[in-house]
Amino acid sequence: MRKTGTYIVAIGMLSAALGLGTWSDRRPVESLHRSLEQIPAQLGPWHVVAQLPLSAGAEKQLKASSYISREYSDGRTTLSLFIAYYAVQRAGESMHSPKHCLPGAGWDISQHETVKLPLNSAIVPINRYEIQKGSEHATTLYWYQSSDRIVANEYVAKVLLGYDALTKGRTAGSIVRIISGTNEVSEKQLEAFAKLVIPEMQRCLRTS
Repeated sequence: MRKTGTYIVAIGMLSAALGLGTWSDRRPVESLHRSLEQIPAQLGPWHVVAQLPLSAGAEKQLKASSYISREYSDGRTTLSLFIAYYAVQRAGESMHSPKHCLPGAGWDISQHETVKLPLNSAIVPINRYEIQKGSEHATTLYWYQSSDRIVANEYVAKVLLGYDALTKGRTAGSIVRIISGTNEVSEKQLEAFAKLVIPEMQRCLRTS
């Protein structure tokens, strides 16, 4: 059974790669319906207290079409919101998984799970990581979001990306990441903030 599962994943990844390659030169660039900067500075009880721009080197490595990096606070606790949008994804330009970026930034991942987040009448899957750097502890939530869906698993996201490239000629998508700024931010608070971000991001991504 394990070998069968491995073959399915491998075939899916190959199909995704072929799909991206097929459309690499002729798929259209998808503009956002609304810019990321228009995501409100006030989300529920949380408001922007700082902009956290990336360095020129980090921006070059990210290769995103656009991004925002902000710090929000509710007056007692803080958290950071990072969103990167890719209008067209090619080899070397797809989204960078926090699973790789966080250790590269010095964070150790101590726990990982997929959370089922209730949102209106749907249940959406997102990733939840417990991370540590020295004496610092934090929790991060992240997911991959397109105009059609929200996906937690990066490999599934790549397979679906290949499918979209082949069937719709589209490869646009985004990665959304939230990191708690202090140990006082509860899991309930983080998930409540995610529920505020998801519909705002969908307004940016919608194609009609």
